[in-house]
Amino acid sequence: MSSTPASALSSAIRLLQRAGADVVGMGHAWRAVIHTLGEDWERRVKVLGHIPMFECDEQGLWTAIPATL
Repeated sequence: MSSTPASALSSAIRLLQRAGADVVGMGHAWRAVIHTLGEDWERRVKVLGHIPMFECDEQGLWTAIPATL
């Protein structure tokens, strides 16, 4: 059985909740899993956002990695 990053994140969040954790952040992957976590997540989430990752080029300039925007 293989899992996708989205299903792995969803499973990890559910496990944390069962252990009593109050999940306050999910990184960039929340978009793919929030609908799988239950209707209460729509109510609980106050702000959805993420910080893109950056990489340094040959000139020493930092640019956002397009896949993380």
